[in-house]
Amino acid sequence: MEKEFKQIGNRLALFRKKLGFSQKELAELAGVNRVYLAQIETGRTNPSFNVIYNIYTKYALSIDWLLSGNGPMTIDQSIEENNEQIQLLDFQEEFIHKLNLHKNESQKKILKAVFDILEETT
Repeated sequence: MEKEFKQIGNRLALFRKKLGFSQKELAELAGVNRVYLAQIETGRTNPSFNVIYNIYTKYALSIDWLLSGNGPMTIDQSIEENNEQIQLLDFQEEFIHKLNLHKNESQKKILKAVFDILEETT
C-alpha cells in the first residue's frame, strides 16, 4: 500500500509541476494546507476524496491516471484551456462580488453599461 501511495504522490507532484504551481498554490486550490499536500506527494498519506475532486473539477485531472498511471494525465481539455476557463470564472466571481458591494441603482447602471457593450460587440 505504501508503494501505491508513493506512486499517487509522485503523479500528483508531476501534475502540479506541469501546471507550474508551488505546493502552497495547489494546496490552496485543493482546500488543504501545504504540509498535507507534501505528505501526499511524498507518499506518507493518500489524498482524500475532496482533494482529488477539487483538482479534478478545476484542472480536468484524470482520476484514472492519478490512481493507476493509465491513460492521459487530463481529460477532455488541455491544461491551458482549463486555465483560461478558470481565469474567466475567477474574474466573473470577482466582478459579481464587487457588483454586490454597490447599491441597487449603481448595480443597474453597471449592468446596463455591460449589456450595452455586449450589444455593440455582437
